[in-house]
Amino acid sequence: MTDNQPSQDPRDFLALSTFVEELLKARPPKVPSSELPKYKESLMVQVMEAVNSRLIGMLDEAAQKELETLLSTNPSQEPVLAFFTQHIPDLHAQIALALNEFKEGYTLNLP
Repeated sequence: MTDNQPSQDPRDFLALSTFVEELLKARPPKVPSSELPKYKESLMVQVMEAVNSRLIGMLDEAAQKELETLLSTNPSQEPVLAFFTQHIPDLHAQIALALNEFKEGYTLNLP
């Protein structure tokens, strides 16, 4: 990604990059090669938004307010992960479901 890459565990970034590469192999984009890096970055943002949307949607209103307060402090990844682990017991399964749903939607109209 570019300079706006969120501070996160490099393994998470690598896993996300690998996931995006798999999506691109399953459905290659119809963009000029010069635009491919920008397309990949956009796709990574979309994947992260899909995961975040699913997780935030699982929180009740009080937990959403608590998350908003936490995020307003610009925390590192660890407290955010701890928050979601505390509020979503099956966090990793929910992330996997969000990724799978995104992949299904992305590859839905394969030629």
